Amino acid sequence: MLRRLRAARPGADGQAGTTRVRLIGGAFVAALVVAAIALGVVLTSTSSKPPATTGAAGVPAGSHPASLDHIQYVRLFESTVIGKTRISSLGRWPTPYQSYHDQYGHSCFEWWDKPNDLFNLCFTAKGLLWAKVVE
Repeated sequence: MLRRLRAARPGADGQAGTTRVRLIGGAFVAALVVAAIALGVVLTSTSSKPPATTGAAGVPAGSHPASLDHIQYVRLFESTVIGKTRISSLGRWPTPYQSYHDQYGHSCFEWWDKPNDLFNLCFTAKGLLWAKVVE
């Protein structure tokens, strides 16, 4: 008799109840995702902080010194070490005269210390100094 009662009840085999729980759980997760996206959009659009702008090599714009004299260029250049200096150190340099990619795909930067020298620094994709040249 107990078997007949179980068989007569809807969802007695356990699958209908499991499906209902899965549907409710899925709807709950979907509602959470929609709420999180909406919250992110609201927070982003109401933020009073302006977006960060970046200059050459990902260095924040405006953080470069305006200009350097010849001695400052030489000291900065001499302080760079191949294989150790990171591209983030470009923030200590003025805005480059020119930036380009060499034949190996390295990010290279040039500073023209008129009328003295042309300083070149090239960095690997990992951001390490690969080459430095004074012309």
